[in-house]
Amino acid sequence: MCALLKIGYSLTDCARADQLIEQFQQTDSYKNITAANQQFFAQLTNFTGFPIPVTLENLYVIQDALFIESVHNLPWPAWCTADVYEK
Repeated sequence: MCALLKIGYSLTDCARADQLIEQFQQTDSYKNITAANQQFFAQLTNFTGFPIPVTLENLYVIQDALFIESVHNLPWPAWCTADVYEK
């Protein structure tokens, strides 16, 4: 089971979703994006205090939190610049 399922991903009990996620993780596209962003993901893990390493699969949790903060006119943490958010 992939790491994102440990944080309450909405498809937790879906075997087909697990299978598709695992298939996607084997693609060159996934591997290239993950490799190119390892340092960025490590920085996000450090900045956010996320309980598990930030990965391509769970990055949406951080993006969602930042989006909600912006919708409610709350300031982003100092580490989150517009460039970081866009990446």
